[in-house]
Amino acid sequence: MAGPGRDPARPTHALARRRRPPAVPVDALTGTRPREAIERLIVRMSSATGPGTGAACPAACVLFDVVGLKAANAEGGFSAGDALLRRAAERVRAACPDAALVGRLGGDELVVVFSGPLVGPAGAVLKILASDTTSGL
Repeated sequence: MAGPGRDPARPTHALARRRRPPAVPVDALTGTRPREAIERLIVRMSSATGPGTGAACPAACVLFDVVGLKAANAEGGFSAGDALLRRAAERVRAACPDAALVGRLGGDELVVVFSGPLVGPAGAVLKILASDTTSGL
């Protein structure tokens, strides 16, 4: 309803709020998706089927620890460990631009979720990330 002095073309606060997409949860440190978002996606994917086939949609999760976090925290403090986690997350996102999700489970654990036709490239991503770890972050 338009009240005095209100623009009728402008939606009311309740309508604007209803139309606004929900906020996407993000891990504050790494900028990746948090554990809760990862769990929700995996639950959705486990019940999804491929278009027109009725068969389960293929999916793959690549889980890994950021090696050296404990040492970085001990030697340089938590800011050094945080920087290591941020660099690791940036590398993973760069290596996996088409992943369904890149997330942080907690602590030093990161995860990449692939689905559908992207399951095949998961092995190539593992090779890229393995070569990155040998050269250092």
